[in-house]
Amino acid sequence: MPKINLMSVLPLAMLSLPEIGLVLIDLDPSRYQFILEDRPYTSLPLIIHSLFILAFLAALCLMSLARWGTPKIPLSPVKAEPWMMSRRTVYLVSLLLAVLVLNQVDVIALLQGHLEKGEIRTAGAGQAVIIKYFAPSFFAYVCLLYRYVPGKVSRKAVFTAGAVTFFAGLTLGAKAGAVFTIMPGVLALFLSGIRVRTVVFLGLGGCIAIVGAGMTFDKFNRGDFVGTLHYVADRAFILEAEPPYKIVRRAANESLGIDYFPTLAAVATNTVLRLMVPNDTMYRYSFSGAVSAEMYPGKIDEINRGEWNHTPDVMVEGIVAFGFYNFWLMAIIAAVVGRVLIRMVRTSVQEGRIAFASVLLTYFVFMYLAWINSAGIASLVHPLALMTLFFVWLLLRAIPVSTRILGSKSPLTEPIIIPSAETDPRSV
Repeated sequence: MPKINLMSVLPLAMLSLPEIGLVLIDLDPSRYQFILEDRPYTSLPLIIHSLFILAFLAALCLMSLARWGTPKIPLSPVKAEPWMMSRRTVYLVSLLLAVLVLNQVDVIALLQGHLEKGEIRTAGAGQAVIIKYFAPSFFAYVCLLYRYVPGKVSRKAVFTAGAVTFFAGLTLGAKAGAVFTIMPGVLALFLSGIRVRTVVFLGLGGCIAIVGAGMTFDKFNRGDFVGTLHYVADRAFILEAEPPYKIVRRAANESLGIDYFPTLAAVATNTVLRLMVPNDTMYRYSFSGAVSAEMYPGKIDEINRGEWNHTPDVMVEGIVAFGFYNFWLMAIIAAVVGRVLIRMVRTSVQEGRIAFASVLLTYFVFMYLAWINSAGIASLVHPLALMTLFFVWLLLRAIPVSTRILGSKSPLTEPIIIPSAETDPRSV
């Protein structure tokens, strides 16, 4: 059975969420009057969104035909280097990570379902650095070692790091948090391709994890599987389809009132912007805020305080940035950025730069895929996120070195037997 590139599939999966929602609205418009706003239904948003996806696919296909693609992972294993982590180091870091995560939240209350999302999400900036950036990068690092540096770490080490990372994601309080935190590691394991049936299995597992998190953290859904399933489906499809539907309709009627240029100032971060602009106009300097204010002008105060917003996908940004007839340009930009990231990850693995490849995988999930899903191209170069990822890269490089210096008999100095490509199934 042929394999597919998971890093190319994921952006399409993100774009399919509002697409499915638009199809559901098309099938039964009367059920979604809050989106139609008591106006006649039009299929134009569905057509435009479908064309955007086709433009994205066309750009990927053209880059492949032009051989502006990605290098193949070599069948021969990557040479183990002293600055790569060993099994013992992986177990040690997993233990320390677990301690740090457990220190952030009341675990007993979490397991009993008594901890609310708001309590978890306000645990502090340290939690975001550890859980959103370091834990996923660490898990991706371990998976890359397992997959492409034979003899370096064991399968048990991968499971240990993955379990700790998954639990760390649960403490974010978001239903998809656990899934996204382990996503860089999953991408690392299947960097050279994945079978379709495996994708289906992983997708079902992710859905189960999201529904389970919803039953745990959403007080109104606690213990109600069917209710949680309907709620998650509405959030994943219908609410994702609302911005594309409303923005496309307004753009077609030439009644769109969003100024795109100020939203690029989001690169300066909210902290800096609040010092420079009035609080009552903060929404203009965030793409999601500007779109939310366009759809719900009566909620501008809540949007400015960060208490309410909608997440438009990248197609909506194409409409706002390039106009109704040139929205497809954003699809090409998205395809090119994704292709560049895939190429950088694979090239880094080929050259043995495991730490850098791990950080790139985290960037791909938490910044690139987040941009595809929530728009706002300034988020791709957010300085605080980039500085944090740089710090994580330094940490991944420093941990093995410090382990070697502190221990006279470091696990890094133990001999490593590297099997040949023909005898090691993981190198295939």
